[in-house]
Amino acid sequence: MIDKNICIKEVKKLNNKFHARFDCIKKEYLYKINIDEYNPIEKDYIYQYNKDINIKLLKEASLKLIGKHDFSGFAKDNKNKDNIRKIYKIKINKKDNIITITFIGNGFLRYMIRNIIGTLLDINENKKTKEDIDLILKTKDRTKAGITVLPNGLYLKNVFYK
Repeated sequence: MIDKNICIKEVKKLNNKFHARFDCIKKEYLYKINIDEYNPIEKDYIYQYNKDINIKLLKEASLKLIGKHDFSGFAKDNKNKDNIRKIYKIKINKKDNIITITFIGNGFLRYMIRNIIGTLLDINENKKTKEDIDLILKTKDRTKAGITVLPNGLYLKNVFYK
């Protein structure tokens, strides 16, 4: 029995050596943010930020995350693990009053995207600066990053295989 919240779009027959986790080469995640007034109907599906976002500032800040880095400062647990990941692309779009931030990378750590979003929102509110991203990456100190935003709004969109 499959969970009612899961939608299967395609099925392919593969050889027995295929491994869904280890044969993955890229993943694409979306994080959706409501910048309009609080919406109780969408509260479980879209993060209710309910403030304006300086998209230009967030795009500039997110460029610092592109590339291969040790993302320990954005991970839940950064001890005794290989926390080096590569982010290929971060795209920020606005449609109506919903901001969608798309991440494409070779893998993501636990809470990594949610911690990055929290940091970007702190930058938006002038609680942090773009340069703080460099500091977080350099020091690998999770306490220097933003809050872990709620999972509401986080979606796995695509998994790319060899």
